[in-house]
Amino acid sequence: MNNKVTRCFAMAITVLFVFFAVKTGNAIDPQTFEFGPGTVTTTDATTGWGGYNSVTYPVFFDGSAGSITVKIYGLDLSAINYTGDMGWPPTSDDMGAFAGFGVTDSVNFLRYQVLSNMGGGKGIWDCQGAGRYINAPPHPNPCGSEDQNGYRSYLFQGWSSIEGNKGNHQTNAEQWGNGSHPEYDTLDIWFEYSGETVSAWIRMHASWAWDDNNRTANWGWPWNPAINNAALGTADLIWDGTSIDEVPAETARVNGAWVRVYDGPWTTTADLSAVQPFVFIQNWQYANGPYTVTWDNLVVTGVPLLEEGMATGGGWFIPEPNNSSGLTLNGSKATFGFVAMQKTGQSSGQLEFQYKADMINLKSTSYDWVTVSSTQVIFEGTGTINGSGSYKFRVWAFDGDKTGGGVDRFTIRIWTGNDNYEKPTYRAEGDLGGGQIVVHKK
Repeated sequence: MNNKVTRCFAMAITVLFVFFAVKTGNAIDPQTFEFGPGTVTTTDATTGWGGYNSVTYPVFFDGSAGSITVKIYGLDLSAINYTGDMGWPPTSDDMGAFAGFGVTDSVNFLRYQVLSNMGGGKGIWDCQGAGRYINAPPHPNPCGSEDQNGYRSYLFQGWSSIEGNKGNHQTNAEQWGNGSHPEYDTLDIWFEYSGETVSAWIRMHASWAWDDNNRTANWGWPWNPAINNAALGTADLIWDGTSIDEVPAETARVNGAWVRVYDGPWTTTADLSAVQPFVFIQNWQYANGPYTVTWDNLVVTGVPLLEEGMATGGGWFIPEPNNSSGLTLNGSKATFGFVAMQKTGQSSGQLEFQYKADMINLKSTSYDWVTVSSTQVIFEGTGTINGSGSYKFRVWAFDGDKTGGGVDRFTIRIWTGNDNYEKPTYRAEGDLGGGQIVVHKK
C-alpha cells in the first residue's frame, strides 16, 4: 500500500472500532449464497475411475438446522467427448467422464451426478440411447446402417455416502450428437435436502422429441427408479418456481420445464450437519482425457455455520460492469472500510461503503451475522444510505494473500423494499486497486 492509502486504511479501522456493533447468538435464518461460474478438469487424463477433481466452496451449512437447497445452472457437458457404446459393464472402447455437484464434509456427502447413458445406448458417441428406439422411423444419421436415432443420452443419479446409488433417470438430449450444438448438452439441476428427505429436478436447455407413435424421446423414462416405480410416461412432476404440479407427460416434456428426477423423493441418513457445496468431475472406467465441465452459477440456500475469526479491510476498487448493477458504471472508484468478527456466539463489526458517482454513502447500524473462513469473510447487516432509510447489505471480502499472492477482492450487495440478495438494488464487485483485506484466522 502507498502511504496515503495506508493512512486512510488505518483511519477507517480506528473509526470502525469506536462504533462497534454487536449481535449475540448464532441462530440465523436460512440464507442464499451465489457462488458464480466455475470450471473443473480431470487431473489425470487416462486413469480409470480416476482423475477426480473438484471445486469446494468455503461456506459450511447445517442440514440439521434446516433444509439445504443446491442449484447448478448451465452445467455444460459438451466438452466431454464420449467414445464407444457406453454399455455396462464398460469395455476399453468406452471412454469419457461424469460430473456432479452436492454437499460434503469430506466423509459424508449428498450429490447428484450426470453420466452418459449406460446399458441401453449401444451406439457410437453420436448414437447414445439409440437402442431404445430401434423401431423408430428411418432418417439420415451418422450411426451406420442400423436404424438408430442418434440421440446423446444422459443418466442422472442421486448418491449419498450412506445409501449409495438411489436410482437412475434417463433423458435423451442431443438430436444428432457430435457436440455441434452444446445447448443440447447444457442443463440445470437442483435438489433439496429436508429432514433426511431428498427431492431433485432437472431442466434441459434444449432437447428433442418425436410425436410419431407416442415415441417421445426428450425426457426419456425411469430406469431402476428410486421409489414407487410409477411410470413417468403417464405423468411428470413439474416445479413452476412456487409449487409442484402433476401434469400429463407430453405437457411436461417441453424445453425449459423443470422435471422431477425419478418418481419422487428418497431418504438419506448421512450426517449433513457441517457440509460445504462442491462440484466435481471424474473419469469413466476408461478414459482418454483430460475432460472439462463448466457451469454458469451455483446457488445454495441453507443455514450457514458461523465460523469464528476476524477480518479487516479498507481501500478502493472500480466496479466491474459484468458483476455490478444499479450503479453508474463510468470507471469511478468505490471505497470501503470494515471490521467483521465472529467470536463466542457474537457477530460484530462496522462497515462504511461509498460510491460518489451515485452519491451513495452506506454506513452499517447493525450486523446480523459474520462467518470467517481461511481466505474470506462474509457478513450481512443493516445500514443507512446518506443517513436515512433502512438497507440490507451483504459483503464478501477475499484475502488474496491467503492463496499465495492472489488479488484482494471486495463484493457488496445492497437491497431494500421488494429487492433481495439475489436481485439487489445495488451491486458492486471488483479487485482492489489500492488498500488491503486481511483475514485473521487461528
